Amino acid sequence: MNHLTSNEAIRYSDTISIPEIGLKGQEKLRSSSALVVGLGGLGSVVALYLSAAGVGRLGLMDGDLVALSNLQRQILHRTSSLGSMKTVSVYHELSDLNPNIQLETYQEFITKENANQFIAGYDVIVGCTDTYSSYLSINEESVRLKKPFVFGTVSRFEGQVCVFNALEGPCYKCAFPKVTADSDKTYPYKGIFSPVPGVIGSIQASECLKLLIGIGSPLISRLFIYDSLEMSANVIQIIKQPDCPVCSH
Repeated sequence: MNHLTSNEAIRYSDTISIPEIGLKGQEKLRSSSALVVGLGGLGSVVALYLSAAGVGRLGLMDGDLVALSNLQRQILHRTSSLGSMKTVSVYHELSDLNPNIQLETYQEFITKENANQFIAGYDVIVGCTDTYSSYLSINEESVRLKKPFVFGTVSRFEGQVCVFNALEGPCYKCAFPKVTADSDKTYPYKGIFSPVPGVIGSIQASECLKLLIGIGSPLISRLFIYDSLEMSANVIQIIKQPDCPVCSH
């Protein structure tokens, strides 16, 4: 395990002071890795907190450019970054935030064909995209490689988070059996209330850190549902489907 430098011990002192984490937990983070797929509203928040927390190696994946309409909620991007790759924009911000961690950028979208290439090298996968097809690709490869997949999604005033780990519970396809790659064409975009990705992304980051350190009770088999308009939250149980085409075998 990699030991912290004196500079890192000061930087992470508030985390180290937490008895459930301590120095050993922080050193676990330093030796761990996570892949953030999608650097929009959710990915901005997730990448921000994972880098600040000291995850030793952070993968940043997105094939999109920064657009003016992104800035309402995608808090890692700036007006000066308009037209640049989101990976470049995020890399610049996170390098300044925490130069102690290793950042790896991938300027492309995740697909069924390339998922293995990227997912295989990381401990935890955090899905922050806005397409069903990308989540299906992440899920299938995460199941095959036995990697935990921290799922998050937002729409209008609502958001959802779940940890899919086929070794201990259901996968994404168990939770959403009717979703197909064609679902992207049938569910129209209805806008996003700007603070909602902040809430959901923070929960995703928290779940990822818990998995990497090995503390608490991750949202495995549980779907967290948040409604900012009514200021309510519910958790529903997700059942592993014995006939799931992805994880039943």
